Amino acid sequence: MPDNEVFGFGEDKYNRLWMSTFNGSLCYYKDGIIHTERDKPFLRIPRKVAFIASIMNEYDGSVTIKFYQSSSFANIIGETIHLFDAKQVNEAPLKFMQVRKVAPDKYEITGSTETFIWDTSGRVTNTRQNAYSFCGTFPMNDRIYLVDTTYTVVSNNRMLVHVPTPANTSIIAVFEDSIHHKTMVGTYNGLRIFPEDRLLFQDHIISSITPDRSGNYWISTTNAGVFCLNAGYTHYRTFDNPDKTLVKYARILKGQLYFLTQKGNIYTIKNDSIRQLFNISQYKSDFNKRHTEYPYYEQDGEQLKKRIISSARRIHEEPNNASIAAYLDTNLNFYHISGWDNLILDKLNSQTASVKTRLPFKYKGAMKNITVTDSAIYIKAYVEIFYISRRAWEKQDPYAFHLVQPNKKRERLFGWAQDHDGGIWFSTVDSLYKIRDSTITVQKEYGAPGLRKFGIWNGFLMGYKHDNTLQICHLDANRKLVIDTSINGSSIWDDFYQIDSTHILISSNDKYRMVTLTHPGRKDGFHIQTVESRFIPVQSEFVCADSNVSYFFNNGTITRLDTKRLFDAPAQPVVYFLSLQTKNKIYSASQNGPITIPYSDANDIQLNYIPLSYSGGDLRCEYSISQDSTTNWRSIDEATINLYLTRSGNYYVRVRARTLSDSYSPVAILQFTIQKPFWTTWWFILIASVIVVVLIWWTTFSIARGMLRKKQKAYEADMKYQRMEFKALNALMNPHFIFNTLNNIQNLFKNQQNKADEYFVTFSRLIRQNMQNVTKDTISLEQELNLVANYLKLEKLRFDEFVNYKIDVDPELDLDNIFIPPLLIQPLVENAIRHGLLPKQSMDNLVTVHVYEKEKSLFIEITDNGVGLSGKSSHIDPQHESLGLSNLRKRIEHMNRTRTEKMTFDLIEQKDEKGRIGGTLARIEIASDRW
Repeated sequence: MPDNEVFGFGEDKYNRLWMSTFNGSLCYYKDGIIHTERDKPFLRIPRKVAFIASIMNEYDGSVTIKFYQSSSFANIIGETIHLFDAKQVNEAPLKFMQVRKVAPDKYEITGSTETFIWDTSGRVTNTRQNAYSFCGTFPMNDRIYLVDTTYTVVSNNRMLVHVPTPANTSIIAVFEDSIHHKTMVGTYNGLRIFPEDRLLFQDHIISSITPDRSGNYWISTTNAGVFCLNAGYTHYRTFDNPDKTLVKYARILKGQLYFLTQKGNIYTIKNDSIRQLFNISQYKSDFNKRHTEYPYYEQDGEQLKKRIISSARRIHEEPNNASIAAYLDTNLNFYHISGWDNLILDKLNSQTASVKTRLPFKYKGAMKNITVTDSAIYIKAYVEIFYISRRAWEKQDPYAFHLVQPNKKRERLFGWAQDHDGGIWFSTVDSLYKIRDSTITVQKEYGAPGLRKFGIWNGFLMGYKHDNTLQICHLDANRKLVIDTSINGSSIWDDFYQIDSTHILISSNDKYRMVTLTHPGRKDGFHIQTVESRFIPVQSEFVCADSNVSYFFNNGTITRLDTKRLFDAPAQPVVYFLSLQTKNKIYSASQNGPITIPYSDANDIQLNYIPLSYSGGDLRCEYSISQDSTTNWRSIDEATINLYLTRSGNYYVRVRARTLSDSYSPVAILQFTIQKPFWTTWWFILIASVIVVVLIWWTTFSIARGMLRKKQKAYEADMKYQRMEFKALNALMNPHFIFNTLNNIQNLFKNQQNKADEYFVTFSRLIRQNMQNVTKDTISLEQELNLVANYLKLEKLRFDEFVNYKIDVDPELDLDNIFIPPLLIQPLVENAIRHGLLPKQSMDNLVTVHVYEKEKSLFIEITDNGVGLSGKSSHIDPQHESLGLSNLRKRIEHMNRTRTEKMTFDLIEQKDEKGRIGGTLARIEIASDRW
């Protein structure tokens, strides 16, 4: 949706449902998809416009769209849009009421006072004066209804109706019912029907009026949902309760309704008019004016005592909303019992009722119910029942009041009913009683039903318990209790109302049930049906009905309905499939040809449908899916069905809607086909063959895994051997080093005896370092470099100017945390001096030790500027040379096999640009993530 506010709809000949959006964006609905400018570029409007005021179908199948408070309008035919701007019209854009296409290049524009013919070239070719001065326009159901300044509704230059006050400033919707020759006008105060000016749905804001194909009228409101008027709509009417309070009692006698409000006033409805018969406040005021004292009788324990108070004090003591019990007998005597003024009123057929008798009996508690029989009057309070004969009442004898109680426990009294024999029944929390005259007997055969409210009709006892269980039961021929039905639904039961001799209406917090009594005293002698009507208010405070008319009182509104409408079977609902959606595509349910779905989409299918109720009631939906005609119905709460399918082939999805009265809609069927899976193709067979080969390989691998474990053990043993050999090679380096050092001392004694002492001191340090390091697998780089420094110092003492050295270490290196094998650098330094520098015998001889890090590798380079590899003197013992280097290479090989760090060793002869030998470079590279 391009906008979240839509004001109206219009369908064109292409079955596109156009929408009036608030932001003026063009969009339409078709095949289960809302199309906008994103997927239909022709809907893009090049300039900003106001919201869409009307959508009209034209004679040529095009659609004309008028924008609010704008001289712009659009005409769309197919997928071509023409946007026009009638600036030449001599009317303010605000006063453009209607635009209709009258020719391929001409449009009729109705303004507030004039109507113009405007062509697409921008010229006004004709002008005429309107018969009315229009101030409003209401597009409804392919018509434009215009309203003039006197609130006369006009369509096609024809007056439909004049709307009188007080609704003349609040017209929202208009519809002409040509079948019944009525005009419906939606206002902020309800639906007005002309010419009789009936008011329906009072206090509801009517936003639209739309007929359906069954002849019903759908009335949408902004504050109370959607209503449905049946064809003819004469069976329904609402009235205002003049007191705007609860109705405590009502009865229909001789076709006329009488009701008592919580204020104590009595009203009647006759000839669609409400008239007040008795005003309790006026009665009390008149009484107090005539009497300065108020004598009354009050129950004091088991005795009745007469008391007298002033009328002023009575006004002060009497509560404003005293509980009132009422009863209207067949002789039109109205019993009005309040605990202060206990009255019998007659002359209800006159303009006002009159007080026939008055019995000033004061009761401190609340009077709840009253029943009048041929001989007596029974009044139920919370824990007490008062009995008085009708003769005693007529004689105004208060001492004839008798207090009757089922027992001395003073249990609270709940249910109250009268059977067809005139017997009075009532219930306590655990027992059921019957009163005959002033005698109370417990009805033991009913056990302890614990009924909160109940009634007795045609041999059936209906009631609901304190745990909200509804029970219908009867006594069989042997006086044994038979519970015919017990309902523990989600509804909270309220009360029972007799419609006629065979129909009982049960109210609850959410719906009404009609019990039809067919065979008294039999288990199957009744049936229960949910009443479906949107006209009946939910949770009515009181219901009064006879076989002709029913009244529902709710929140200050009186709803009248023909009683036969309560028994109407609801209009059969309909279910429509909208679309089928997979993760990759949306299929319209109304598309031509079958719906075929790739197997890869079968595991995520979403079916969208919509159930429609033409009776306005709630619907419950069920669906079934199969690959044949069989059904397996399942309940569903949403208008979407999610499917996960694993088999290919044809599928049939069936959906039906069920009304509250268990009436089903026709089954809607959607068929689709899931293509065969890919594994039936040649390439899948090839892949399957490969998988078989892989399985064979896996089997072979499993067998070989045991052998690999044995090899692993052998490998571990080999690693242990390698580590031992490595230590042995390290040990070989120690005598080699000592041999060379002692050889140097021998030469010093022969040639330079004065330096022998200094040499011995350095030699002792060197030997100590070597002895400490040689027993370890690795030493720190700091320790190795200290040993090399001492060694170079010895060589400098011995050979003096023929040996010069330099140690260059990257200062960023953490030498104490870098570990290498012992005697890794010293042999290379020794090799550079003996086989590189000494044969050259030059005072410029230089050996350099360079240690640095580069790209996660540690480099140790020993460079000399001696004779190189190919220029070695013949006096050097080749066996001596090969011992140090070959030992080093073997140690590096062992290191690479047993450690994660990878080490490489290179010996490179250096040459200048002319190819002359410039010395030798020995490089060790140690690669590790630790650097």
